[in-house]
Amino acid sequence: MVDNAASHVIREELENVKVHFLPPNTTAHLQPCDAGIINSFKAHYRKLYLQHILKTIDAGDEMPRLNVKEAIDFTAEVWKNVTSQTIVNCWRKTEIVPINEWGWPNSDVHSEDNVRPEPDIEELISSIFLNSPVLTAKEYIHIDDSLEIEEVSIDETTIIEQIRPPLDPEDSDDDCDIEVEKISHSTALEKCKSLLQYVEQQDLNFVEELDLPRLQSLLQRIQAKILETRQQKRLTDFF
Repeated sequence: MVDNAASHVIREELENVKVHFLPPNTTAHLQPCDAGIINSFKAHYRKLYLQHILKTIDAGDEMPRLNVKEAIDFTAEVWKNVTSQTIVNCWRKTEIVPINEWGWPNSDVHSEDNVRPEPDIEELISSIFLNSPVLTAKEYIHIDDSLEIEEVSIDETTIIEQIRPPLDPEDSDDDCDIEVEKISHSTALEKCKSLLQYVEQQDLNFVEELDLPRLQSLLQRIQAKILETRQQKRLTDFF
């Protein structure tokens, strides 16, 4: 069972599977993800990104641009904030499974209100734009809803124009130009020593039981890696 997205095209005749298409304009009513799960995820993601921007501004750095690795890390962190109660409520909203046929946990709408990120988003937008917000939280959460994300049929000429490199590659703003700096073993060692020293200087209320052992273990592994790298050098490497 699939919805009517343009990319959902059955190009071959299936023998063992029968495909049913949902009626038009019913996605938000029949699919739990569209009934609120995606919206909850996007709201928490926007909040985390705004916090990232504000920290960068406070540090006096340039406006950040996320690379793919950072976006993946954000996604993993944000998904933890999409509560099981939100997911249950979205399933209940669609009424796909009758309530009397599944022992649903009790739905507590008020418990979700305590973790809704919209008020924080409004405050962050005001902080970044000097108390003159250009968007509401709802507008910012759905700012990319109009972007084309489905498969679109294009002709050969359009494909050639899209894959042809720009005339001046230095002026390209393509995300692929953003590279993650490779950290050397020696740099990692110094940073790890500083972090270990920082943790050792904190009080017991801040430090967790496994913090020091884990940092010390990491420090030892970095030192071993440096030693291993040095041992692998050949005599000819020095000439």
